[in-house]
Amino acid sequence: YLGDNSTCVDGGCDAGACCVGEDCQNVTDWSCEALGGLFLGGDCGTETCIFGEGDECSEPLVAYDGPNAFDTSFASPSSPEPDGSQCEDTYLDWCDPSSGNCSPDLWFAYTATGTAPCVFDTCDPAGYDSSMVLYAADCTTQLACNGDSSNQSGCQAFYSEITYDVVEGTTYIIRLGGWQAANGTGTLNINLDIPYNGACCLDATECLDDLDSAQCEAFGGTFQGENSVCKNVDCDPETG
Repeated sequence: YLGDNSTCVDGGCDAGACCVGEDCQNVTDWSCEALGGLFLGGDCGTETCIFGEGDECSEPLVAYDGPNAFDTSFASPSSPEPDGSQCEDTYLDWCDPSSGNCSPDLWFAYTATGTAPCVFDTCDPAGYDSSMVLYAADCTTQLACNGDSSNQSGCQAFYSEITYDVVEGTTYIIRLGGWQAANGTGTLNINLDIPYNGACCLDATECLDDLDSAQCEAFGGTFQGENSVCKNVDCDPETG
């Protein structure tokens, strides 16, 4: 039975495993949608609805600087739906308006290894149309979100990217889903934009080593470039 006022074009008649929370029911995909469940196919005798670590923010996976592989194919949708108003004119569209299904998602916890702008992205030529949300460690305070970015090359057609000023030792939560409930495999890339130190000319005769550009500017000096050293720069080019 496909439901009141249904027709045969509304859905198939083959039953499969449908996860409603951790409860598995063998129903059609159409009935599963009506229950607000996640249709896995197969059979409840072989499929599991206990998705494990990373499926909810209470048990996040650990993310590190660099690439972090992920797979949302068998994750369940978490609630509540993210706030798309923070996505800076990109399409988050966490839920599919035609079916009402929301995105299967995974949660990661990242503890910043430095204080600097940090780029979180899902650039992966083999990845799917992903969406990303950044939260504070409380899992509820949303800091930023993104559905589409075009800042990089060599990525899939639609990927997500968030740049956020992180503080060393602070934990941030990354929630990965997909556009209109899309799911699949991908890569979460985390890259801190930490400036390298260099030489700082305070005047024509005085130079300090091992300062970054912001520190040099605070001293009223002229930064000589990352990885530069005073012995190799000329702070008075007119007489040098």
